[in-house]
Amino acid sequence: MGALDQPEARLRDEVGRLRERVADLEEELRQRTASGDDSSALALQRVVEALRLNQNRLELAHAAAGIAWWDFDIATNQTRCSREYGPLYGLPPGDFAPSHDGWLQLIHSEDRPRINELVMRALAQEHEVTGEFRVVWPDGTIHWLFSRGRIIRDSQGTVTRVLGVNMDITGQKHAEQALRDNERHFREMAATAPAMMFASGPDRLATFFNKRWLDFTGRTLDQELGHGWAEGLHPEDSARVLASIDKAFDRRSYCQLEYRLRRADGEYRSVLCNGVPRFENDGSFAGYLGSLTDITDLKRSHEAAMARQKLESIGVLASGIAHDFNNLLGGILADAELLQTELASDSAAREGVERIKPITTRASQIVRQLMAYAGQDDAALEPVDLSTLVAEMMEFVKVSISKRTILQLDLPASLPALRANAAQLRQVLLNLIVNASEALGDKEGTVSVTISLVRLGPDFAPDLRAGEYIRLEVSDTGSGISPEIQTRIFDPFFTTKGAGRGLGLAAVQGIMRGHGGSVRLVSAPGQGSRFEILLPCSSSLAGAQGVSKAADPVSEVARETATILMVEDEPALRYPVAKILRNRGFQVIEAADGRAAVDLFQEKESQIDVVLLDMSLPFLSGAEVLRELRQVHPAVRVVLTSAYGEESVMESIDGGRPWAFIRKPYSAKDLAELLLKASRSAMEE
Repeated sequence: MGALDQPEARLRDEVGRLRERVADLEEELRQRTASGDDSSALALQRVVEALRLNQNRLELAHAAAGIAWWDFDIATNQTRCSREYGPLYGLPPGDFAPSHDGWLQLIHSEDRPRINELVMRALAQEHEVTGEFRVVWPDGTIHWLFSRGRIIRDSQGTVTRVLGVNMDITGQKHAEQALRDNERHFREMAATAPAMMFASGPDRLATFFNKRWLDFTGRTLDQELGHGWAEGLHPEDSARVLASIDKAFDRRSYCQLEYRLRRADGEYRSVLCNGVPRFENDGSFAGYLGSLTDITDLKRSHEAAMARQKLESIGVLASGIAHDFNNLLGGILADAELLQTELASDSAAREGVERIKPITTRASQIVRQLMAYAGQDDAALEPVDLSTLVAEMMEFVKVSISKRTILQLDLPASLPALRANAAQLRQVLLNLIVNASEALGDKEGTVSVTISLVRLGPDFAPDLRAGEYIRLEVSDTGSGISPEIQTRIFDPFFTTKGAGRGLGLAAVQGIMRGHGGSVRLVSAPGQGSRFEILLPCSSSLAGAQGVSKAADPVSEVARETATILMVEDEPALRYPVAKILRNRGFQVIEAADGRAAVDLFQEKESQIDVVLLDMSLPFLSGAEVLRELRQVHPAVRVVLTSAYGEESVMESIDGGRPWAFIRKPYSAKDLAELLLKASRSAMEE
């Protein structure tokens, strides 16, 4: 509270002395005038006027400073005051001079005992006394005064007088209270704010953290103040964050940072920090006020959305590859089969042609892996006993892994069946076991395959329904997988091997999605790895192991006349397949697009027994062609063909199912047998 300084005290004393001097000279002037000494009286009057002018000037300066002086005589219990004294107590200006007790009555009742004790103690021991107190004006308003008094003692140390000044500090008190209220409101608001909040001074030291911050870090305010908060920074982020903060302080600019901060449970969470510079009324830099928001869940949601977008992109890529590449593979396979029929049995070229067929089949499997990753390979799902399937695979698995690998199996019997594609499950199992064996490196280790029954609640995972699941776990005792690699382990084309397609685990993930299940990795460096697969149980009993029911065998296609409308836009496939069918006795009408197919069928409907219809066509799609063919002839026999699985193809068709479906790439023999059955069925009707 600002104490009265020496110049103001000197001003008060000077005013008092001038008043006394003026009063003495005025008395002397009256005496000289009464004695008739006019000349000396005139000179003395000029001196008095000059002193009175100086007195007025000093009193005006005193009043401008808002200061009132007082002089309390202990012996007489009387007080002399300046004209400014009364207004400080809400009274008119004048010669208001209360006694000590009268003065105490002007003080607010709550402050009166404290001030009286302060004065009594000062009179006994001190040379000066200062204090702040409230006074109640006659109108009921409360004002704050600051008072300073100097205690005068005689040679024996007895107090004779107390000289002092008063000044009004109400405005200053109100400003201080407003500042305290603002600070209290800020702290209350910060304490209940949903974000973590902090403040720092211009020296870059933290001065405040709200409760939300302290709850998050699990540390005390004293631990976080200064530079203590930086102990929670992730080691990989610390240098970058502190350098950015230094740069922001140097520039006095808005600052936004993303970094990882350790939570009370030890987990590092991603946070977004926003810092705003603060400035005092005079424009001086006062530090920063900022907030932190935990964006970990938001980032994970964003990453999941990006993963879904990536999956959709791969799906589009797989669609194009499946259509175009499978047409090319189908053409290669058809040409190879055509060459076989035209080459002499002793031809040296037959051996090369024989090698083409398995290469084509292997290439088609690569496409299937891409489609499985994209969740578009919907091969037939049948009841499968997973324990039996794994047991049957073990002999084949053992020749595919390192001799140093020790296999441990836990395959309980009588588990519920899965509705699954056995071939795809074999692919998943082989992939995981081979990866686990390779994770052991050159050292001896264990790969464990465990199957169990689990029940999942509704809150286990957002992408899995509640119910019973078969859990397949493949674990190893290898070196484990780093967190960085774990984030990319299921990405297509990502591999840690020197060579390979990098589609294995991506395909596993896609197959699991297609089965309504999930795959999860649990690993840490030096602690091995465990892949956990969850597959929903089927209500059916386990039966066939995913092998489709074979069609009635036809050893050799009969030479009967049947007319086929072959609708295929890829010449490399259409030409050789049409020639093979003609060689087997079929009449073939070729159409290269959907519109041409409809026109030919309308023109030759009575001659056509079966339509071989590709689903991906220019001008009109396969589904649109089928719709128009049925309008012409509702009972038309149609064999659909596509690079996609049968279920996804049937979803695009309105109305009843067509007669049959064959997936690309197909062998000419299988196609011929299917077309013959379709034509015979049409003839029988």
